[in-house]
Amino acid sequence: MVSVMNLAIPTISTSDLHPSATQLLWVVDGYTIVFACLLVPAGALADRYGRKGFLLVGLTVYVIGCLASGLAPTIALLLAARFFTGLGAAFVFSTTLSIIVNIHTEQERPKAVTGWTVAVQAAGMVAATAGGALVQFGGWRMMFLVFAVLAIGATLCVAAYVPRTQNVDTKVDLAGSALLIVGLTSLLYMIIEGSELGWTSPTVLASGIMGIAVIAYYAVRSWGKRHALLDTALFRIPKLRAGTVGVMVGFLAMFALFYVNSQYLQFAKGYTPLVAGLATIPMPLWNAVVSAKSLRIADRIGARATIASGLAILVLGLALLSTLTAATPYAVLIVYLLLMATGIGLSAPLLSNAIIGSLPANRVGAGSGLNSLMRELGAAVGIATMGTIIQAHFFSHIAGGAPQSSIFSRLLTSGNTEMVDKFVSSVDLGYRTIGVVLLVVSVFVIAWFRNENPAESA
Repeated sequence: MVSVMNLAIPTISTSDLHPSATQLLWVVDGYTIVFACLLVPAGALADRYGRKGFLLVGLTVYVIGCLASGLAPTIALLLAARFFTGLGAAFVFSTTLSIIVNIHTEQERPKAVTGWTVAVQAAGMVAATAGGALVQFGGWRMMFLVFAVLAIGATLCVAAYVPRTQNVDTKVDLAGSALLIVGLTSLLYMIIEGSELGWTSPTVLASGIMGIAVIAYYAVRSWGKRHALLDTALFRIPKLRAGTVGVMVGFLAMFALFYVNSQYLQFAKGYTPLVAGLATIPMPLWNAVVSAKSLRIADRIGARATIASGLAILVLGLALLSTLTAATPYAVLIVYLLLMATGIGLSAPLLSNAIIGSLPANRVGAGSGLNSLMRELGAAVGIATMGTIIQAHFFSHIAGGAPQSSIFSRLLTSGNTEMVDKFVSSVDLGYRTIGVVLLVVSVFVIAWFRNENPAESA
């Protein structure tokens, strides 16, 4: 749902809710951070107490969240509804794959999991197109209401046709989940609110200190705990460390792109939400093609070389994106976007395999959960970082300089080309910053990625 929300941001920004630039960031990131931190414990709870039951609970929560989002009379209620929707989405996402794995035989599972993966990717593309059409012709509120109706239909189908599966007695680290949510949300608050409240504001500083302290406590608390949400001792394994950090920074770059690209297309290029959604469809299609070939490429040139190539292409793509202007033709933009799709398609599957392959067979579940967690955390940090850079740079050129009310989008929709140019300049700075971060971190990822497998020591 994040991709659809990115398309709706320009419309929400000029709505009767009058959101500030930072509140717009929370509309997207609030959902993402809850989804990220609850994905693993949601799956564990479903395994222990009943997958079908928790899938139905997740769908119900999702429906309520979408209805509340579509009917929200204030920006504060919209933000609360988005957090609530992220809770439901975490249960839905984690339980669907678990049910599919459990109702198929060992021989059927590869095909079933592949089908699930293709369905998720296809749903994302359909949602981007349909969501753009809904935003354009029905408004952003209609988008949420239609998604609620679709989720109600899914709930009825699950209740009628999905079988119950055998429960598993697993331990659930709810306290760890709470610590991660508090710690990461505190850090995101510092990143997002710093440009508006001031980086030396007591609230911002206190939030950052609390976030670091809570995450540090979680790291110590979870060290060597096999049933922790995230066993921090696993990071002693170099290849696993490379995989987790690589996945996180790769998706940080991609979700920073996703967040701002739809705004660029609508604010700078003048595209409608529907056209903006259609304009990005070649990217996931090409990503699917490259991802499918990444293992064969790795067989020829090696996994490390393939990952290095993918990360290098991502850095190149960000460097090229940082040269965008309002006059850049779509034919040029799509080449840059396809480069990004190539980079993540080459590197992400191998980095994910490095995480899971670094662990013994009895800890594959932990590896899968860690991969999902790092992907979603990267998404949350990427959105927050890109949004903060853009608004800080943009408002540094505006008299008064504070990103309050909806002046951000109103200036851009006023037809003032100077404001549009300043926005694009801010976007370019964001791409350059993310590119430098990716370049530096990639050096460590490649250095950590080794051919030996120390899983036995885990």
